Amino acid sequence: MEKTMELLLQELLQRTISLEKSVTESETELDEWNILLDDRARLISEVEVRLSAGEKISDDLKQRYLAKVYEIDKNIKPKIEARQQKIKEQLSNIRKTKLARQTYYDDGPSGYGAFFDRKK
Repeated sequence: MEKTMELLLQELLQRTISLEKSVTESETELDEWNILLDDRARLISEVEVRLSAGEKISDDLKQRYLAKVYEIDKNIKPKIEARQQKIKEQLSNIRKTKLARQTYYDDGPSGYGAFFDRKK
């Protein structure tokens, strides 16, 4: 049985609220975010298909669901971007550490922890 437009929008709002909770919690895994984002993308594409087929969304549905989804998206976007930036910085630090280890510690640290630059 095919879902009504209202059920699709209601499900989209529920997924968005779940995403907001997940993003707000500091210890959540990014895989959880990806699952919720994929579900939302699927729902959005279903709504777009119906809209392109000529189905309309009433003003009441826009107010009850889409306006709330938009507000939540606006609030969580900076949090997601901040987390992405933090992860990029961590990856950069890991790459720098790995490069330093490959460059200077091929034979293992020597000199009782002293640093000898043999690559000059």
